[in-house]
Amino acid sequence: MGTKGVVIFMLLLCLPSAWGATIYGNVYDLSLGKVSGAVVEVNTTPQQKLVAQDGRYAFEIPKGTYRISAELGANGHVTARENQTVTVLQEGSYVIDLILFPVIDEGELADPGLGELGDLGPSGKGYWAVAIIVVIGLAIGGGRYYMYHTRAGKGSRARHEEAQDGRTEGRKDDDDAGKLLSIIKRHGGRATQKELRKEMPFSEAKISLLLAELEHRKKIEKIRKGRGNIIVLKG
Repeated sequence: MGTKGVVIFMLLLCLPSAWGATIYGNVYDLSLGKVSGAVVEVNTTPQQKLVAQDGRYAFEIPKGTYRISAELGANGHVTARENQTVTVLQEGSYVIDLILFPVIDEGELADPGLGELGDLGPSGKGYWAVAIIVVIGLAIGGGRYYMYHTRAGKGSRARHEEAQDGRTEGRKDDDDAGKLLSIIKRHGGRATQKELRKEMPFSEAKISLLLAELEHRKKIEKIRKGRGNIIVLKG
């Protein structure tokens, strides 16, 4: 084998280690239609670039991390663009589809509304348009503020009335419990629940609740006898 053959053989041996993978795919627009004529490039060394005919592209790249970009232009201006980063760790084929997004001119982001209002001075119609908008905004805000505080005031009054009712009910229960204690004292500090019900114009459930409260406050003690209870004063 001559010197030239040895060199070619060595280059072929080195080729797999230099080019690790094939990346390929399609270039689409936002409606997922293939885009023909987009320029696709990858930042290998040296950089590779091609025009995607029929919306297809393919590159041979070595192992590493690269950026693939695609651009579509018209009249010397870029109208759509896409960039993706790809990392090749081993040999093989990788599908990387690119979807082009429109390039928005910074001028299009400016608010066109003020330009249509005209002169913003006190004598211009733009001034009065802004003034009317401000007045309407203040009126809406004031109405919402009034409604919010009106509802809040009603809710506060309702909660206050509920609290008052609760305190009134509590005082009434205390008075009824005091009457029960007085009746038990008249019976010599000991009375049956049946006797208490005869002297109090309450239902059995109401008397049971009052006795439970007095027992909780350690004012009385209930002693079970047969089917009824004997209520005994404590202390």
